[in-house]
Amino acid sequence: SLEDELLEVMERREASKADHDHAGAQVSQIEEQLADATRARDEALADIEVAEQRCHSDRAAIIAVLPDELVALYEKQREKAGIGAALLQGRRCGACRLELDRGEIARIAAAAPESLVRCPECDSILVRTKESGL
Repeated sequence: SLEDELLEVMERREASKADHDHAGAQVSQIEEQLADATRARDEALADIEVAEQRCHSDRAAIIAVLPDELVALYEKQREKAGIGAALLQGRRCGACRLELDRGEIARIAAAAPESLVRCPECDSILVRTKESGL
């Protein structure tokens, strides 16, 4: 009877050892995946930082050629609403996404190309292009 119990304990011990070894292999595999994910995250963050620096330098170059009054108005609107300027596309403001009525579109179409036009709903500066439908 003791021999049977000893054999049973030995079998359970072997099964436990096999489970332990299997779990250890899974832990090793997961640690490798975690290291790969961490490496990929660090590379992505570095890419984002480079892109952010490039955007800041591009923005500084653009701001340097714009009139100070326009930049001040843009910054004020951006602080207030989060969006300072947006494209007018097909009678729709790109900032608030609302479609402008015919009267507003007529007023905007009649405005001089170099004049500043703002959305009547969200007050963002509207950038007019060929896509504006004017």
